[in-house]
Amino acid sequence: MSRKKRYIHLTEVEESLLEHHEKTGKSASFRKRCSAILLSHRGYSIAELSRFFEVVPHVIGTWFNRWEQGQIAGLKTVAGQGRPRIVKAADKPTLELITNKVESKPSQLSSVLAELEIESSIKMSRRTLRRLLKKTIIGTNA
Repeated sequence: MSRKKRYIHLTEVEESLLEHHEKTGKSASFRKRCSAILLSHRGYSIAELSRFFEVVPHVIGTWFNRWEQGQIAGLKTVAGQGRPRIVKAADKPTLELITNKVESKPSQLSSVLAELEIESSIKMSRRTLRRLLKKTIIGTNA
């Protein structure tokens, strides 16, 4: 016995709204979700959509649930998803500490990282430190 096939049925207004967001959405994942809802409305099954978007069928079902509960807002990526930042841009004292350490030893980032870990329990990779410097400290001085 197989399950009932699930499709999303849209009004003309919802369809045009999704088409607009599919083309102009801010993130690729949001545009992908909009596209999946549109394709479901056009008759594509969950199995076909999961192969097309290269995700497991459960994920497509989750996208359908999010659409049914929150429409466009339900498809957007919610703040707080993903790994939290090690140092936030709003944390001025920590940024000042990092700036002072880097200015005193600009060519010795490994020793700066060791000092940061000992003094303030901030553990990050050299690559993360360089990315932080590029985004916050160097970006504000330029």
